[in-house]
Amino acid sequence: MLTRINSALQKLEKYTLLMDSSPYYAMALTLHPAYRTRWIERNWEKERADKAIRLTKHIWEKHRDKPLLYASITNEPIQLSQQSRTKEKEQKGKQNPNTFQRIKEQRNQFSRPKSLDEYEDFCLETSYDPGISPVQWWLQDQQKKRFPRLSTLAIEILSIPAMSAEPERIFSGGRRTMRWDRASLSIETLEMLECQKDWMKREFPVNIKG
Repeated sequence: MLTRINSALQKLEKYTLLMDSSPYYAMALTLHPAYRTRWIERNWEKERADKAIRLTKHIWEKHRDKPLLYASITNEPIQLSQQSRTKEKEQKGKQNPNTFQRIKEQRNQFSRPKSLDEYEDFCLETSYDPGISPVQWWLQDQQKKRFPRLSTLAIEILSIPAMSAEPERIFSGGRRTMRWDRASLSIETLEMLECQKDWMKREFPVNIKG
């Protein structure tokens, strides 16, 4: 039994080191509204946490100057959707008083961050569980308007699959889509078809008709 436990610990240590070799795991934690950088600072050793946060900030700095993919940034308050209000109501009693008070104060509207750095503003906000997946949270219009550049990065990072099984299934599905009689399909068209198939299968909240 002891030998098996030691083997399991060695395997965990191996994959922990592999996660440290790439900053994207830490970036995914940072961009999760329930975790952010505070979770890393509280749960990782200081040296490891400092390195991870430094690398995540570097990723953001590289992405920050890219052009926006969508327009309309407003400084006016952004009204929460009815679904978001319902999710917040469900969180009552589950949050500690400080977090609940923050959610209550921001219940009816969100405003654009006052700082020029969206990443810093997001990390300084109080972490809370939105009741939906982090990708769905970032896809909300109010998050896109509050964090126009950070939201695009968050969707890219959080869409990375944790395992290779799903990409392999999609790759095989692509071969079935691109039959011999459809060999003239372009790479861009094939990519759009496979994305639409996957989104429709998952009932993903994306308007594929627009």
